[in-house]
Amino acid sequence: MFGFLLRFLLLYLLLMIPWPGVESTYRSVFVHAGAFLYSGLGEHYDVRGEERGKNGILGDVVFVVPRKDMDRLLEPRISSREVGYLATSVTIALILATPATWRRRLRTVAVGSALTCVFVAVRPLFLVLYLATVDAQILTGAVQPTALDKAISAGAKFVAFGQPMSYIVPVIIWILVAVRRDVIECLVPDFHRVSGS
Repeated sequence: MFGFLLRFLLLYLLLMIPWPGVESTYRSVFVHAGAFLYSGLGEHYDVRGEERGKNGILGDVVFVVPRKDMDRLLEPRISSREVGYLATSVTIALILATPATWRRRLRTVAVGSALTCVFVAVRPLFLVLYLATVDAQILTGAVQPTALDKAISAGAKFVAFGQPMSYIVPVIIWILVAVRRDVIECLVPDFHRVSGS
């Protein structure tokens, strides 16, 4: 288990090093994929990239959400690194650190990365759809927010922005695609005795 954790940590740190060109390339892919996916939501929905730190904002991806009831566009910003690259790095590091043949690891990396991409693509949708629907009535003062409204808002923002989600979901994906009985027995040598088999 210690060896696995050490390998994971080293791989994670290696992937998270700000290698030249990696962040800008990932942001470009993130923006183009986002623009393709979210343009289907309707007219004026858009995604664009910005340099990190521009106008004092740390986020480098802007989601444009039309609000006809308010006659304006909302432009929430997120960080492609924290929302997407971090989750992808955690998934890859966990899988490559898992005791298995390299052929199996590489195959599992492909599946795990694909599932992580789906998760990353869906994350901002929680915030975009909430801003375009439920939150509209609250922002315009049409209704007073209830406890449920506040809980939905907090949940949507946590899924879209919350850094813990970039660790929690990759761990779940890793368990689903990479953890088998032989892996558990390798990580926990006494597993067969504890499980009674």
